[in-house]
Amino acid sequence: MPLSDFLYTLLKRRHAEAGKSSPFVFPEEGVKGYLNEPGKQIKHVTVESGVVFTLHDLRRTFITVAESLDISAYAVKRLALPPMFGLKCKHSGTCGKPSNSQARISNRWKD
Repeated sequence: MPLSDFLYTLLKRRHAEAGKSSPFVFPEEGVKGYLNEPGKQIKHVTVESGVVFTLHDLRRTFITVAESLDISAYAVKRLALPPMFGLKCKHSGTCGKPSNSQARISNRWKD
């Protein structure tokens, strides 16, 4: 997923703050070990910011921004839809392959 320098730094810092006890950026005590149901966090952000929003609002915003960047339509769909939808590529040898900018971003996160 493409990340701005600000977001990349923020997530790296958040992961460091989570500690070495969890491989997740947003750990949570429970069976899965990661944030699974964000209702309490959304309510907290809404109270602090005064902005009411839904997860679907965030999804639409992500899609709008992603479409304005050098990201293939297939990749945007893969990032925006839950895995259960199992998107398939009908044809085209490039379907699903990352663009050059996506590859750079992906490699950058591994550092």
